[in-house]
Amino acid sequence: MMNNNPPPIYVISKGRHGSLMTSRLLAKLGCRPHHLVVEPQEMADYTSALKYRGIEHVVKLCELDIRYKDIYTYCDAYGTTKPTGSGPARNFAWEHSIGLGASRHWIIDDNIRALTRLRGSKKTNVGRGGAARFFTEMEQYCDRFSNLAMAGPHGYIFVCAWQSHAIPMVFNTRCYSFILIRNDIPFRWRGRYNEDTILSLDVLKAGWCTLQFKSHLMKKASTQKCRGGNTDTVYAIDQGGIMGLVTSKGYRIGGTVEKSKMLARMHPDVTSVVIRYGRVHHVVDYSRFTQPLVLAAGSTPR
Repeated sequence: MMNNNPPPIYVISKGRHGSLMTSRLLAKLGCRPHHLVVEPQEMADYTSALKYRGIEHVVKLCELDIRYKDIYTYCDAYGTTKPTGSGPARNFAWEHSIGLGASRHWIIDDNIRALTRLRGSKKTNVGRGGAARFFTEMEQYCDRFSNLAMAGPHGYIFVCAWQSHAIPMVFNTRCYSFILIRNDIPFRWRGRYNEDTILSLDVLKAGWCTLQFKSHLMKKASTQKCRGGNTDTVYAIDQGGIMGLVTSKGYRIGGTVEKSKMLARMHPDVTSVVIRYGRVHHVVDYSRFTQPLVLAAGSTPR
Protein backbone atom coordinates (compact mmCIF):
# COMPACT_ATOMS: atom_id res chain seq x y z
CA MET A 1 0.00 0.00 0.00
CA MET A 2 3.01 2.34 0.16
CA ASN A 3 2.62 4.93 -2.57
CA ASN A 4 4.87 7.85 -3.42
CA ASN A 5 1.89 9.61 -4.98
CA PRO A 6 -0.46 11.08 -2.37
CA PRO A 7 -4.09 9.92 -2.51
CA PRO A 8 -6.31 12.21 -4.59
CA ILE A 9 -8.80 14.31 -2.65
CA TYR A 10 -12.46 14.54 -3.70
CA VAL A 11 -15.03 16.98 -2.38
CA ILE A 12 -18.61 16.18 -3.37
CA SER A 13 -20.95 19.13 -3.63
CA LYS A 14 -24.49 20.00 -4.70
CA GLY A 15 -26.27 23.34 -4.57
CA ARG A 16 -23.48 25.03 -2.61
CA HIS A 17 -21.55 26.95 -5.24
CA GLY A 18 -22.33 30.08 -3.25
CA SER A 19 -20.32 28.92 -0.25
CA LEU A 20 -17.67 26.46 -1.50
CA MET A 21 -16.90 25.97 2.17
CA THR A 22 -14.57 22.96 2.02
CA SER A 23 -12.81 24.02 -1.17
CA ARG A 24 -12.15 27.51 0.16
CA LEU A 25 -10.80 26.06 3.40
CA LEU A 26 -8.43 23.63 1.66
CA ALA A 27 -7.20 26.38 -0.65
CA LYS A 28 -6.65 28.76 2.26
CA LEU A 29 -4.69 26.17 4.26
CA GLY A 30 -2.40 25.28 1.37
CA CYS A 31 -3.75 21.81 0.65
CA ARG A 32 -2.72 20.10 -2.59
CA PRO A 33 -5.21 20.52 -5.47
CA HIS A 34 -8.43 18.57 -5.08
CA HIS A 35 -11.30 17.38 -7.27
CA LEU A 36 -14.70 19.00 -6.79
CA VAL A 37 -17.43 16.61 -8.00
CA VAL A 38 -20.67 18.30 -9.11
CA GLU A 39 -23.66 17.38 -11.24
CA PRO A 40 -23.73 18.38 -14.95
CA GLN A 41 -26.44 21.03 -14.60
CA GLU A 42 -24.35 22.87 -11.98
CA MET A 43 -21.01 22.92 -13.77
CA ALA A 44 -21.43 26.47 -15.04
CA ASP A 45 -22.41 27.79 -11.60
CA TYR A 46 -19.44 26.15 -9.91
CA THR A 47 -17.04 27.27 -12.66
CA SER A 48 -18.09 30.89 -12.15
CA ALA A 49 -17.98 30.57 -8.35
CA LEU A 50 -14.45 29.13 -8.37
CA LYS A 51 -13.23 31.99 -10.56
CA TYR A 52 -14.99 34.54 -8.37
CA ARG A 53 -13.29 33.10 -5.28
CA GLY A 54 -9.95 32.95 -7.07
CA ILE A 55 -9.34 29.28 -6.32
CA GLU A 56 -9.88 27.72 -9.75
CA HIS A 57 -6.14 26.94 -9.97
CA VAL A 58 -6.28 24.57 -6.95
CA VAL A 59 -9.67 22.98 -7.61
CA LYS A 60 -10.20 20.51 -10.45
CA LEU A 61 -13.88 20.67 -11.32
CA CYS A 62 -15.09 17.16 -12.04
CA GLU A 63 -18.44 16.51 -13.72
CA LEU A 64 -20.41 13.62 -12.26
CA ASP A 65 -21.22 10.89 -14.76
CA ILE A 66 -24.99 10.83 -14.26
CA ARG A 67 -25.11 7.11 -15.09
CA TYR A 68 -23.84 6.43 -11.59
CA LYS A 69 -27.30 7.40 -10.34
CA ASP A 70 -28.90 4.72 -12.51
CA ILE A 71 -26.67 1.91 -11.30
CA TYR A 72 -26.52 2.90 -7.63
CA THR A 73 -27.93 0.57 -4.93
CA TYR A 74 -30.41 2.75 -3.01
CA CYS A 75 -31.60 -0.02 -0.68
CA ASP A 76 -35.23 1.00 -1.14
CA ALA A 77 -37.89 0.81 -3.84
CA TYR A 78 -37.76 4.42 -5.05
CA GLY A 79 -34.73 4.42 -7.35
CA THR A 80 -34.18 7.81 -8.96
CA THR A 81 -37.77 8.96 -8.32
CA LYS A 82 -36.55 10.46 -5.04
CA PRO A 83 -33.45 12.60 -4.41
CA THR A 84 -30.48 10.27 -4.67
CA GLY A 85 -28.19 11.66 -1.99
CA SER A 86 -24.41 11.69 -2.36
CA GLY A 87 -23.82 7.95 -2.79
CA PRO A 88 -23.59 7.97 -6.61
CA ALA A 89 -21.06 10.82 -6.55
CA ARG A 90 -19.03 8.96 -3.94
CA ASN A 91 -18.87 5.85 -6.12
CA PHE A 92 -17.96 7.99 -9.13
CA ALA A 93 -15.05 9.50 -7.17
CA TRP A 94 -13.91 6.02 -6.11
CA GLU A 95 -13.74 4.79 -9.72
CA HIS A 96 -12.21 8.07 -10.88
CA SER A 97 -9.37 7.66 -8.39
CA ILE A 98 -8.75 4.10 -9.56
CA GLY A 99 -8.51 5.46 -13.09
CA LEU A 100 -5.74 7.77 -11.85
CA GLY A 101 -3.83 4.74 -10.56
CA ALA A 102 -4.36 5.64 -6.91
CA SER A 103 -4.39 2.99 -4.17
CA ARG A 104 -6.55 5.15 -1.90
CA HIS A 105 -8.58 8.34 -2.05
CA TRP A 106 -10.03 10.97 0.25
CA ILE A 107 -13.77 11.67 0.06
CA ILE A 108 -14.86 14.83 1.90
CA ASP A 109 -18.18 16.58 2.45
CA ASP A 110 -18.63 20.16 1.22
CA ASN A 111 -19.45 21.66 4.64
CA ILE A 112 -16.08 21.44 6.43
CA ARG A 113 -15.23 24.80 7.97
CA ALA A 114 -11.99 24.08 9.88
CA LEU A 115 -9.27 21.49 10.47
CA THR A 116 -8.11 21.14 14.06
CA ARG A 117 -5.36 19.38 15.98
CA LEU A 118 -5.67 18.03 19.51
CA ARG A 119 -2.37 18.25 21.36
CA GLY A 120 -2.39 17.50 25.07
CA SER A 121 -5.64 19.05 26.21
CA LYS A 122 -5.71 21.88 23.69
CA LYS A 123 -7.50 22.12 20.34
CA THR A 124 -5.82 24.36 17.77
CA ASN A 125 -7.08 25.15 14.30
CA VAL A 126 -4.71 24.38 11.44
CA GLY A 127 -3.35 27.58 9.97
CA ARG A 128 -2.20 28.63 6.51
CA GLY A 129 0.17 26.11 5.01
CA GLY A 130 -0.75 23.45 7.56
CA ALA A 131 -3.12 21.31 5.51
CA ALA A 132 -0.39 19.32 3.75
CA ARG A 133 1.00 18.00 7.02
CA PHE A 134 -2.50 17.40 8.41
CA PHE A 135 -3.30 15.03 5.53
CA THR A 136 0.17 13.49 5.27
CA GLU A 137 0.34 12.49 8.94
CA MET A 138 -2.85 10.47 8.65
CA GLU A 139 -1.84 8.97 5.29
CA GLN A 140 1.55 7.85 6.56
CA TYR A 141 0.07 6.26 9.65
CA CYS A 142 -2.49 4.36 7.58
CA ASP A 143 0.28 3.19 5.22
CA ARG A 144 1.63 1.04 8.03
CA PHE A 145 -1.29 -1.41 8.13
CA SER A 146 -2.42 -3.99 5.60
CA ASN A 147 -6.02 -4.41 6.81
CA LEU A 148 -7.04 -0.79 7.43
CA ALA A 149 -9.87 -0.04 5.00
CA MET A 150 -11.15 3.37 6.16
CA ALA A 151 -9.81 6.17 8.34
CA GLY A 152 -10.33 9.86 8.99
CA PRO A 153 -10.51 12.67 11.53
CA HIS A 154 -13.17 12.68 14.23
CA GLY A 155 -15.71 15.48 14.56
CA TYR A 156 -14.58 18.47 16.63
CA ILE A 157 -17.74 18.64 18.74
CA PHE A 158 -17.54 14.97 19.72
CA VAL A 159 -14.07 15.13 21.27
CA CYS A 160 -13.66 16.62 24.72
CA ALA A 161 -10.07 17.80 24.92
CA TRP A 162 -9.54 17.39 28.65
CA GLN A 163 -10.83 13.79 28.55
CA SER A 164 -9.39 12.58 25.26
CA HIS A 165 -5.74 13.66 25.17
CA ALA A 166 -4.58 10.17 26.18
CA ILE A 167 -6.67 8.46 23.45
CA PRO A 168 -5.36 9.72 20.09
CA MET A 169 -7.51 7.38 17.99
CA VAL A 170 -10.46 4.98 18.09
CA PHE A 171 -10.47 1.70 16.18
CA ASN A 172 -13.29 -0.15 14.46
CA THR A 173 -16.00 2.45 14.48
CA ARG A 174 -17.88 4.56 11.96
CA CYS A 175 -15.96 6.84 9.60
CA TYR A 176 -17.88 9.76 8.17
CA SER A 177 -17.72 13.01 6.18
CA PHE A 178 -13.90 13.06 5.81
CA ILE A 179 -12.60 9.60 4.89
CA LEU A 180 -9.46 7.99 3.48
CA ILE A 181 -10.53 4.78 1.70
CA ARG A 182 -8.53 1.88 0.27
CA ASN A 183 -9.49 1.44 -3.36
CA ASP A 184 -9.06 -2.31 -3.46
CA ILE A 185 -11.61 -3.31 -0.83
CA PRO A 186 -14.56 -5.28 -2.33
CA PHE A 187 -17.25 -2.76 -1.39
CA ARG A 188 -18.90 0.37 -2.71
CA TRP A 189 -21.21 3.00 -1.26
CA ARG A 190 -24.88 1.98 -1.02
CA GLY A 191 -28.02 3.34 0.58
CA ARG A 192 -29.92 6.58 0.02
CA TYR A 193 -29.29 7.60 3.63
CA ASN A 194 -26.56 6.86 6.17
CA GLU A 195 -24.28 5.51 3.47
CA ASP A 196 -21.19 6.30 5.58
CA THR A 197 -22.39 4.11 8.45
CA ILE A 198 -23.57 1.37 6.08
CA LEU A 199 -20.15 1.24 4.39
CA SER A 200 -18.33 1.28 7.74
CA LEU A 201 -20.39 -1.68 8.94
CA ASP A 202 -20.00 -3.55 5.63
CA VAL A 203 -16.24 -3.20 6.03
CA LEU A 204 -16.13 -4.14 9.71
CA LYS A 205 -18.34 -7.20 9.28
CA ALA A 206 -15.96 -8.48 6.60
CA GLY A 207 -13.08 -8.34 9.08
CA TRP A 208 -11.40 -5.12 7.92
CA CYS A 209 -10.47 -2.36 10.36
CA THR A 210 -11.46 1.30 10.52
CA LEU A 211 -9.78 4.13 12.40
CA GLN A 212 -10.94 7.49 13.68
CA PHE A 213 -8.23 10.01 14.63
CA LYS A 214 -8.84 12.11 17.72
CA SER A 215 -5.51 13.85 17.23
CA HIS A 216 -6.86 15.24 13.96
CA LEU A 217 -10.33 16.77 13.96
CA MET A 218 -12.77 18.36 11.53
CA LYS A 219 -15.23 21.14 12.21
CA LYS A 220 -18.43 20.72 10.23
CA ALA A 221 -21.27 23.08 9.56
CA SER A 222 -24.44 21.28 10.63
CA THR A 223 -25.82 19.33 7.67
CA GLN A 224 -29.42 20.41 8.22
CA LYS A 225 -28.49 24.05 8.88
CA CYS A 226 -26.32 24.48 5.80
CA ARG A 227 -28.41 25.16 2.72
CA GLY A 228 -27.85 23.00 -0.33
CA GLY A 229 -26.54 19.42 -0.42
CA ASN A 230 -28.72 16.83 1.29
CA THR A 231 -30.42 19.51 3.38
CA ASP A 232 -32.58 20.59 0.45
CA THR A 233 -33.08 17.09 -0.95
CA VAL A 234 -32.93 13.78 0.92
CA TYR A 235 -33.25 15.33 4.41
CA ALA A 236 -35.89 17.90 3.56
CA ILE A 237 -39.01 17.65 5.71
CA ASP A 238 -42.23 17.14 3.77
CA GLN A 239 -44.62 19.28 5.79
CA GLY A 240 -47.63 17.70 4.10
CA GLY A 241 -46.81 14.07 4.80
CA ILE A 242 -45.53 11.71 7.45
CA MET A 243 -42.12 13.37 7.49
CA GLY A 244 -43.65 16.38 9.17
CA LEU A 245 -45.78 14.64 11.80
CA VAL A 246 -45.48 14.84 15.57
CA THR A 247 -46.73 11.93 17.68
CA SER A 248 -49.21 12.21 20.54
CA LYS A 249 -46.28 12.14 22.95
CA GLY A 250 -44.63 15.06 21.22
CA TYR A 251 -41.93 13.09 19.39
CA ARG A 252 -41.07 14.48 15.97
CA ILE A 253 -40.79 11.71 13.41
CA GLY A 254 -39.72 13.90 10.51
CA GLY A 255 -36.35 15.00 9.20
CA THR A 256 -33.93 12.09 9.48
CA VAL A 257 -36.23 9.27 10.59
CA GLU A 258 -35.78 7.50 7.26
CA LYS A 259 -32.02 7.49 7.83
CA SER A 260 -32.43 5.50 11.01
CA LYS A 261 -34.99 3.13 9.55
CA MET A 262 -32.82 2.33 6.54
CA LEU A 263 -29.77 1.62 8.68
CA ALA A 264 -31.81 -0.67 10.91
CA ARG A 265 -32.98 -2.58 7.84
CA MET A 266 -29.49 -2.95 6.42
CA HIS A 267 -27.73 -3.87 9.67
CA PRO A 268 -30.43 -4.97 12.15
CA ASP A 269 -28.04 -7.03 14.30
CA VAL A 270 -26.12 -3.96 15.51
CA THR A 271 -28.60 -1.10 15.03
CA SER A 272 -31.44 0.10 17.26
CA VAL A 273 -33.94 2.86 16.50
CA VAL A 274 -34.64 4.94 19.62
CA ILE A 275 -36.22 8.20 20.75
CA ARG A 276 -33.71 10.70 22.11
CA TYR A 277 -34.08 14.42 22.71
CA GLY A 278 -37.61 14.24 21.34
CA ARG A 279 -36.50 12.83 17.99
CA VAL A 280 -35.92 9.51 16.31
CA HIS A 281 -32.27 8.44 16.33
CA HIS A 282 -30.29 5.31 15.58
CA VAL A 283 -27.76 3.68 17.88
CA VAL A 284 -25.10 1.32 16.55
CA ASP A 285 -23.22 -1.15 18.76
CA TYR A 286 -19.62 -1.39 17.53
CA SER A 287 -18.37 -3.38 20.53
CA ARG A 288 -18.36 -6.70 18.66
CA PHE A 289 -15.72 -5.48 16.20
CA THR A 290 -12.46 -6.27 17.96
CA GLN A 291 -10.22 -7.28 15.05
CA PRO A 292 -6.67 -5.90 15.44
CA LEU A 293 -4.68 -3.91 12.94
CA VAL A 294 -2.09 -5.92 11.01
CA LEU A 295 1.27 -4.33 10.19
CA ALA A 296 2.06 -4.16 6.50
CA ALA A 297 5.24 -5.77 5.20
CA GLY A 298 8.22 -3.60 6.05
CA SER A 299 6.44 -1.66 8.78
CA THR A 300 7.62 -1.74 12.39
CA PRO A 301 5.71 -1.09 15.64
CA ARG A 302 6.08 2.35 17.21
